[in-house]
Order: sequence, then structure tokens, then C-alpha cells
Amino acid sequence: MLKNDKVNFVIALILAIGLWVYVFVTDNQSMDTTIKNVPITIVNEDTLTDEGLVLLSVSDESISVSIKGDRGETGKIKKEDIRVILDLQGMKAGENTALLQISVPDKVDFKDASRRKVTVLIDELVTEEKNIVPTIDGEVSVEQEPYIVQTDKDTVRVTGAKSVVDRVKSVSAPLDVKLVGDELRAISVNLVPVDENGDSVEDVRISEKSVSVTAVMLNKKTVPLKVTVTGTESDDAERTVTVPKTITVKGYASVLADISYITAETIDVSDIYEDTALPVKPLLPEGVEAAANSQNLKVKVAVKGMETRRFTYGKEAVIVEGITENCIATVDDVNIVLTVVGKEEKLADLSGEEFYFVADVSGLKPGEHRVELVCRHSGTFSDLEYVPREITVNIEEIQDEEPEEDSSEEE
Repeated sequence: MLKNDKVNFVIALILAIGLWVYVFVTDNQSMDTTIKNVPITIVNEDTLTDEGLVLLSVSDESISVSIKGDRGETGKIKKEDIRVILDLQGMKAGENTALLQISVPDKVDFKDASRRKVTVLIDELVTEEKNIVPTIDGEVSVEQEPYIVQTDKDTVRVTGAKSVVDRVKSVSAPLDVKLVGDELRAISVNLVPVDENGDSVEDVRISEKSVSVTAVMLNKKTVPLKVTVTGTESDDAERTVTVPKTITVKGYASVLADISYITAETIDVSDIYEDTALPVKPLLPEGVEAAANSQNLKVKVAVKGMETRRFTYGKEAVIVEGITENCIATVDDVNIVLTVVGKEEKLADLSGEEFYFVADVSGLKPGEHRVELVCRHSGTFSDLEYVPREITVNIEEIQDEEPEEDSSEEE
């Protein structure tokens, strides 16, 4: 029995020694390990600001780094132990290619990386004034509508990359409708830079975080709208006019009680030769405003029996008159757009050659001059417009040639 115990002890000792040797040898074997998602640290970003520049984007935010070393050491390495540096010093506006600086702990060796270079976009740093536009956030009853009286600031400075600041259409001040009551009060509202679609624009700084908005909740009332339209039968044109019949206004209940209708400024359509829509300008009593759904009322005008033709001319269509003797005049390059309106049968055969333009330079001395441009024609049209109304004419004096001297020698 004792002999067996000794044998077992020897066997166990041998196994323990063998296991220790295996672990020692294995731990000290060289092996490769890849550490993923090692973040890229950006340095010297302040040097861009000093040059009036700003970092717009970097092609990668992290990389994978491969290291080599003893198994026991590589297994201890975490991504926080590896430094990947992107140095922005000396970069210029536009696209830059930058070499990453990679360092690993002393007990392991750097082998490779998923990316050694990154693309860096640098933009001009700008500051621009943008309008503050208060808006209403939330829903109210159909009988009421909030009225924004004023904001304590009209504009705010927006700073950032030029390409991003250019996207900022305005700075929104969204007012929570639940904070608006029946009496005037000033409400602090946070500002949000937005694009033309009303979506928030990130990565810009604004000089003010909030604005004070004075608002009140008003009652609404819909009443008849009286609009007088004149000139519907001028120049043989058949004009059909569609006028809005009602308008919704808002104000205090005591003021709205006395309003039974609203009149608007008279609209003259005698100069209208194409289908169009003209704005209605209501004459509102003091303390009354047009409700949101009535702020862009239009009178629609449909025109029949008339036609519009457009022609384009260059400087060769301009005749310069009144040139001083011994002078010449030249016309700078110009693009003249002529719009002609008349009855369909009169315009049907127009080619554009029926028109020409005159610039009168009578009494003008040599030099560069802005001269009125006059359109000449032989027809009769309901309306004729052209742009530009002035052109640039250069007047030069003709130099007399001096007689040639007789170079022959006397015999």
C-alpha cells in the first residue's frame, strides 16, 4: 500500500512538472493578435482655427491594429493601450491625405494596421448672420391661434465650416403652444439652426442659445372679404378673375365682435396679359391680424385671346446714333431679352426681325458711357418689355494719320 502511494506521488510530480513546462513554453511563444476598433485621436485641431479653417470630416474614426509578441503579453493588450494619432497641423483647405501615427506598448511589437492613411476634409471657418424665425410647436383649437408679437433678437451669428453654414437657411425658435396664454408674456425659446426643409443642421455654433419670444393666444373669426378688381376688359383681352370670398382674422374677442367683413386694396389687372395670381392686401383694423390660413390670399387671373412671345438679341441689334465727328462707338457684349404681348393673330407671324434697338450718344465725349437703350418697331402691341434698359458704349476718337516724311537724300 505504501509502495503504491510513493508511485502515485512520483507520477503526480512528473505531471505537474510537465504541465508547468508546457505553460511556460506556451506563454512565451510568439503570436500575432489583431485589436479591433482602436479609436483615432485627433491632435492640433486648434492650429486650424488659427488659420481660419475647421475640420469637416475624417474618412475613418477607428482602425484595427495587429501586434506581435509573447502569448502572455499580447493577450493582455486592449484597444485603450494602443495610440493612433491624427495630426492636423499644417493641413490646408480641401482634401488632405494624412499618415496615422501608431504606437503600441513596449512589450509587444507593431505589425500592421487595417489603414495607415486617412482622408481629411478641411473647410473654411466662417461666421454669418442668420435670421431668427419663430414658429409654433403644437396644436391648438380651431377657434384660436397664437400670435407672436416680437422677439428680442432678429438675427444670430452662426459659425462653422462654410459648406455647413451655407446649408443653414435660418435659425428656428420653436415656441411650445402650451406656454402661450390669453395675456401677453415673454417666453424663453431655444434656437435651432435649420435648412431649407426645416431640418436641424448639426456641427455649427450659434452666438445665442435662446431668444425671448413675446406671444399671446388670440381668437379667430371668418368674415366676408370684399375685393374690387378693375381693368378686366382693357386691350381686347378676355380676363377672368377669381376672388377669395372670405378671410379668417385673429384678435381679442372684444375687437373681433365688431368686425362683420374686411375690405382689400383695389387690384388693377389692365396690365396682365398672362395667367397669373396677384396677392390680396386686406385692410385690417388696428389690433387685428390675418390668421395663418389667410396670410397668402390670391386673386387668380386667367387671360384669353392674348399671346406672349420672347426674343433674344446681341449687340449686333443695337444701332448707335449721334456719334461725334471723328469718333467711333462700340457696344459691349449684351444679352437683350424682349417680351412682346398682343393678340394671337398679330403675333403669329412675328420673326423678331421687326425690332431693333437704338443707343443715342449725342454730345458724349470719348470714353465709356452707360446709355439708354430704346426699342424701335413698326407694329402695335398691347405690351412690350425688354431688359436691360441701359448698355455700355465706348467712344474713341479717330487719330489722324501723320504724313510720312520724305526719307530720300538730296543729291
